[in-house]
Amino acid sequence: MSGASMSLDSIWVYPVKSMTGGTVPSAELHTLGIAGDRHWAVRSEEIGGIRGAKKLGGLMLFAAEFAQGTGTAEGMAVAITLPDGSVVHSDDADVDARISAALGHKVTLESLPSDGNLEHFR
Repeated sequence: MSGASMSLDSIWVYPVKSMTGGTVPSAELHTLGIAGDRHWAVRSEEIGGIRGAKKLGGLMLFAAEFAQGTGTAEGMAVAITLPDGSVVHSDDADVDARISAALGHKVTLESLPSDGNLEHFR
């Protein structure tokens, strides 16, 4: 297709698997996709394993975004808006308890290991 052009209207990023995300002005691409996209996930302490909206539908009522000033580099903190409108950060000591209480299911928030080991999420 000689002479074909493309334009990009917006870039959507979902920092936490199965939670609402948002747009970013720019993004860094890696071999696994957009840096930071689905970098975080919740692990069910009740049924085991990383679980998404198929098993924990309430996750779609949460919204996640990169915490202010952290950019979009992998490993950054995220701010999570709970269904009641309150916000908890991934580095808050009570993050797991607050997400669990809002979800009605005991979970822990986990980030992708720095070595990129995808087996961690299986």
